[in-house]
Amino acid sequence: MLRVFAQWAKRLYPHRRLFALFALSMFVLLVIASVSRWEPGAEILGIAAGPLVFFPWSLYLLCIWFHPEHGEVSRGGTLPLAAQALKKYLFASFLVFYAIVALVALPTFSLWSHPFTCLMLRLVSQERCIA
Repeated sequence: MLRVFAQWAKRLYPHRRLFALFALSMFVLLVIASVSRWEPGAEILGIAAGPLVFFPWSLYLLCIWFHPEHGEVSRGGTLPLAAQALKKYLFASFLVFYAIVALVALPTFSLWSHPFTCLMLRLVSQERCIA
């Protein structure tokens, strides 16, 4: 898994600033849409927030952590070899989890948040949910 991350990081490293710029600009757009009064736009951006903000940020983290020459995780440092290996696998595991949450969990939570809230309202207070 670490070799694959290093290969991807080496290939994507020249585009790392674009990933960061795209993620930050989508975040700003999401904040603007959330404070605006246009509800459909806020809902659509809420559903797309994970893939549009967090996935490019995970690619940026991949580039700066796992690049063979420039990556922070790839450098040896003063840690013992076992601790270095553990650090690499922890960073890789976090990055995989982060990307899965960005691509799958966040859109799913956004799509199901209103029905789930209505269900909880009915169970707790026996009230009807307004659509």
